[in-house]
Amino acid sequence: MRVLLGLVLLAACGGSPKTPVAPVGDCPQNVSTAVSKEHPDATQQACKAEQEHGTKTFEVQLVMHDGTTRDVELSPEGEIIGEEEVLTVAALPKAVSDAFVARYPDAHADHVERFTPRGRAPTFEITFGADTAMFTEDGVFIEQKAAGSDDHGTVGDKD
Repeated sequence: MRVLLGLVLLAACGGSPKTPVAPVGDCPQNVSTAVSKEHPDATQQACKAEQEHGTKTFEVQLVMHDGTTRDVELSPEGEIIGEEEVLTVAALPKAVSDAFVARYPDAHADHVERFTPRGRAPTFEITFGADTAMFTEDGVFIEQKAAGSDDHGTVGDKD
């Protein structure tokens, strides 16, 4: 009877009996939980600790319900810093595509990512050959980075 009453109360409050998300890889529980709250229908595939500019972060790789992938970057406290997803060249905003072609008329985009910092507008990273160019969503050029850099807009050493 108590179990039935508990389930009725849980259903009435809009809740559902969920088991906590088991951490994946190097993730602490609070990081996995924060990602699950933000993306409840996604599957956490991997998690790794990283050092960027002397600051520890965690990157959680997700498979979304539609099969696409996304990386979520979080602080050790479980606060989402930003999200990164791979795009097709055709999915670039027209302003970004036009700005890339104008700046690099002979280049071919090999890889495109959108990085969306929490609470801010996204930036677009277009890799061509050994370099990556970054643009705002309005097509404003931010910078060009050498191959292998992945610091979302800040040129410098990556620990």
